[in-house]
Amino acid sequence: MMQERAPVTGDLKHAKKLRILMTHWDGGGNGPPQRALARELNRRGHDVHVLTHNSLASAVATDGGKFHSLATAPQWDPAQPRSTEEEGAFVVQNVVGSSAFAADFHAVRGALDPDICLIDAMLVSTVNLAIDKELCFAAINHTAWIVDGACTGFLDSIAAKLAGPAAGSKFFELLARAPLVLATSYREFGTQLD
Repeated sequence: MMQERAPVTGDLKHAKKLRILMTHWDGGGNGPPQRALARELNRRGHDVHVLTHNSLASAVATDGGKFHSLATAPQWDPAQPRSTEEEGAFVVQNVVGSSAFAADFHAVRGALDPDICLIDAMLVSTVNLAIDKELCFAAINHTAWIVDGACTGFLDSIAAKLAGPAAGSKFFELLARAPLVLATSYREFGTQLD
């Protein structure tokens, strides 16, 4: 059953202003829900910071956030022509399973001292680091709860190589360790909302 969004009530001016660090990548399908979330958080008066690829700097500013560039993880430019194999290798090494991306997140988080972090669930190494360090965070799952298929199999293969407490996990087992998972989906995507 799909739940309707409750109207915003109360005086937003008196709500606690949070410093939020969002961390995601320029992957296409993950962008719209995360940008919508950033805009809503900004509208509610929160201090939104976004760590992502340089290709999204203007989008972050448009959404009212403060952009933070990745210091060591390689930049991703979806407009750059790549073969399917090159694109897949880049995403595995420099995004999903990237220790550099996780380290960049950890450095920015340390400098900002946010109240909460919102991490793209596909950033498997970054989610793993947040779990290992017992950080206050939510994983943003835009892949829905589809446990079979190529995407989940790909994410499972990355999660299986993790070190630390989540070693040998599958993707959804890793997400089950997160303090909170925010799932973005719609009925036509095949998500079971019961």
